Amino acid sequence: MEYKVVALDENSWRIEEFNHSSHVYMYLLAGTQRAVLVDTGFGTIELDEIVKQVTRLPVEVVLTHGHVDHIGGTGFFDKVYMHNADTKTYRLHCQENCRRLFLENEQRLREPKKELCLIGNRYVWDLGGRILQAVYSPGHTYGSICIWDEQRDWLFTGDSCCQGHILLNLSYATDIKTYLRSIEKLLQLPFKITWPAHHNIPVEREILQEFEEAATMLLQGQAVSREIEHIGGKAKEFCWKRIGIVYSVEEKF
Repeated sequence: MEYKVVALDENSWRIEEFNHSSHVYMYLLAGTQRAVLVDTGFGTIELDEIVKQVTRLPVEVVLTHGHVDHIGGTGFFDKVYMHNADTKTYRLHCQENCRRLFLENEQRLREPKKELCLIGNRYVWDLGGRILQAVYSPGHTYGSICIWDEQRDWLFTGDSCCQGHILLNLSYATDIKTYLRSIEKLLQLPFKITWPAHHNIPVEREILQEFEEAATMLLQGQAVSREIEHIGGKAKEFCWKRIGIVYSVEEKF
């Protein structure tokens, strides 16, 4: 895979890992004393060396969730944080056969880190002049979190929200009602834009409102879905404005 680094401001960078079929964003956020890397991509690039070219501060990692395209580079780093509710997801996606489903032509994959620092629903990173807060937001996985940068009014959402589809049909995803509660909680935060892991960037907060509307319509029986074939098997899809929700055919409202 290829990569590029894009500066968001003087202390924030986006690292993109991509090939012709896959594209994921990671975010390196620095204070005066240390830095945090949000997610680690597929693990096909020398992520530790790339990070060292950007900052000489000590770097810790926080995972927004345990999927293969977010955990691949964890083995490059000493300290990796993840919500404790995503341990089963992480173990599943660490398996070689699972990772190869997404990267069939890649010759080398970094071994993911086996021992993580597990956190609960509340956690704060003080980077020196910059505070990051974990916001528990189950939906895409049981242990999904978003990272709120209050100083900049930024929210790093992983796969919990993007200008695309939220996948609630995969193993260890929650039901729509749980996801809706997470979106409602996120909308209580006074952020201005979000930085997701995929698709268009940045994304205005109105996108979360569209997910809130779509989930509410599904739960109230006001939405018309269609059945689709998906990587997780048969699923249902509801498209609304600029977003969509893919969910299990077994979901009951």
